[in-house]
Amino acid sequence: MKHDRIDTDSDGIFPIGIKNWEIVHAKNPMLPKDKYHRTNKNLSKTRQLYPAIYSATKDMDESSTVFN
Repeated sequence: MKHDRIDTDSDGIFPIGIKNWEIVHAKNPMLPKDKYHRTNKNLSKTRQLYPAIYSATKDMDESSTVFN
């Protein structure tokens, strides 16, 4: 499923999964604490493209994995 461009740096969004960054960090304690978290840009894309997923995960450190 390809979506219209919603930003200037992608040709489209192809959803392929969700990352729970709390679990990623728990499995990889050597990762820097200040990196690899949900970004505001990613959260905005999720809100626009997948309102139900956004509503369910907006308070979690999760992000959609996409192929641009």
